[in-house]
Amino acid sequence: MWLWTIAALCVALVWKAVTKPLLKPWILEAKLRRQGIRGPPRSILSGNVKHIFDIRTRVEAKCIEGPITHDIMEYVQPHHLQWAKLYGQPLRWWWGSEPGVVLTDLDMIKEVLYNKAGAFWNSNWQRQLQIDLLGRGMAVVNGDEWALRRRILAPAFHADKIKLMVGGMRDCVADMLAKWNALTEGKEEPIELEVCKELITLTSDIISRAAFGSSYKQGHRVFELLDQVGELVYRKFSSLWIQSKLPFSKINRDIKAVNAEVRSTLEEIVQVRKDQTAAGEIEGYGSDLLGVMLKEVDAEHYDAKTGLSFTIDGLMEECKTFYIAGQETSAKWLAWTMMLLAINPSWQERAREEVRQVCQSQAPDAESLSKLKIVGMVLNESLRLYSPAVAIVRSCFKDAKLGHLSFPEGSGVIIPILYLLHDKDIWGDDANEFRPERFADGISSASKTQHLFAFLPFSQGQRVCLGQSFAHTEAKIAVAMILQRFSFQLSPNYRHSPVHRIALQPLHGMPLLLQRLDD
Repeated sequence: MWLWTIAALCVALVWKAVTKPLLKPWILEAKLRRQGIRGPPRSILSGNVKHIFDIRTRVEAKCIEGPITHDIMEYVQPHHLQWAKLYGQPLRWWWGSEPGVVLTDLDMIKEVLYNKAGAFWNSNWQRQLQIDLLGRGMAVVNGDEWALRRRILAPAFHADKIKLMVGGMRDCVADMLAKWNALTEGKEEPIELEVCKELITLTSDIISRAAFGSSYKQGHRVFELLDQVGELVYRKFSSLWIQSKLPFSKINRDIKAVNAEVRSTLEEIVQVRKDQTAAGEIEGYGSDLLGVMLKEVDAEHYDAKTGLSFTIDGLMEECKTFYIAGQETSAKWLAWTMMLLAINPSWQERAREEVRQVCQSQAPDAESLSKLKIVGMVLNESLRLYSPAVAIVRSCFKDAKLGHLSFPEGSGVIIPILYLLHDKDIWGDDANEFRPERFADGISSASKTQHLFAFLPFSQGQRVCLGQSFAHTEAKIAVAMILQRFSFQLSPNYRHSPVHRIALQPLHGMPLLLQRLDD
């Protein structure tokens, strides 16, 4: 009897082990193929992951030659264009055992992102990558857990709270510009400066001061460690599938060790805030993001229906999420904006003149920021051409229908943000040109289609980026204050090489020639 039981268990385990990597993907592929959804053949272990990274590595080995072009899809996501030519649209490719269907129909994309039927959530394979980098923060979790985190964190990003952060943001930009002043003092000729590094420092400082109330020196080690984690995660997911899956492989041990140090450093920052509250130096933990989260931890809210609560572990994970989101994407957005203004001096001067008229000689405040229309147009066009986020991925957790397509449970969708933002059918024949005036009447009227879901750098719908207003305020302040003090042009040493890591970034940095303006 025992032997029969053991044999049955062994058969069940083998069946489960075989079904997931072999049988289920075959069934999913057959269902998609019957609808005309085709794509490259897959590897049993890694899907098309290795193929994607191999194609990207070959392309990234060289910079874009000749005059700077904003037609960057062939460089950033060459696999998409190559496979679309071979297999047509809608295109399908695999991440491990999950097929992802590339959606370019804006109405279908709208339905996925609003997710009213509750079928489309963060993809399983994307979450594996994000958990290593971000922990189980709001960007990673799904369903009721996501709803709880969103409710807790939303008050920290209310418009009134962001207005209170403007002063801290200006102080951070002023510190950076003081350094630039010292570098350019007494220099008749422009100096070369690698602004990407400078802007990473700036956005790190802003997140530390404005969102967490700590100085940049306190938060500096967190950013260094998260950079290390980002590099390790990229290596992990571009390496052999088996190596990335084994928990005791060197890459996974390294990620775990660095994340442990991130946790320890964040615990120190949290403890400082607790000590300040206990000593009466601040009231109720403060009103910034960290203060909001600590209040929720102390309140010990418990949802009996879902069994969920917000704990100190959740707080640490959200700290990591907002450190990454607040630093990486904002820094790259600002870097690409400065590049675009450097090669478009007429727009640089138009934006500078607007800042002079609106702000006079003063740093922008919350009221004047809303009047900087040209600066806002430039920033939106920078997001369109060089969106830090290049794609959104969702998994289908129950059978769903989008238009004429049926998506079986276990399949996924890929929303190609960068592709959509350069699509001539959406943006017109000048889609690859820098034309900020297209945003003169707002985002909804900017595209040829006038479809709100044509512009997705911060996503849309249910999971639209919570920090969107924070990022816009930060970017406007930085660009306005830089324009007040400096003019800049592209350095001859600049090599145009946008690549996708955590965000879209210049592979060889952003060297600009910087010159101080006369007072």
